[in-house]
Amino acid sequence: LPQRMPVHFNAQGKPDGYGSKKFALLSFPFSIAFLGVGYLISAYFIREPKYWRKKSKKPLSKEQVQRLIVVGTRLIDASMILAMLLIIDIQWESFLVAVGKMQKLSKNIWVIIALMVGFIIYFSVQLYSISSRKEEGSSPFNQGS
Repeated sequence: LPQRMPVHFNAQGKPDGYGSKKFALLSFPFSIAFLGVGYLISAYFIREPKYWRKKSKKPLSKEQVQRLIVVGTRLIDASMILAMLLIIDIQWESFLVAVGKMQKLSKNIWVIIALMVGFIIYFSVQLYSISSRKEEGSSPFNQGS
């Protein structure tokens, strides 16, 4: 590996910040560890019925809380998987730029970010719908949960 590694890229994917080889190599495990800790904390709170009851402005039924836990867990899981893919892709492409195999980052990063935003919006709408529902009738959120 070269002694100087790209560690920051502009919006076009071109490197505009460089660091040492040691910094570039250590940033990957630290990024993954940071995500892991964030995931564990989020997963703990998301699975706590008290969390959902405190967040809600109105009383929630037991079924609503259970559905909120399921959908919240799916949101955290999907976000974590996509965030890890993003970090892995950035690290891999940074390596390819450093060794001269690529001139800039590919569009993969923007696709992953778009997927993350899409999932967050999708699951947030589901969470809002569940928490604001008044009656416990048939719902598409009951199926497969």
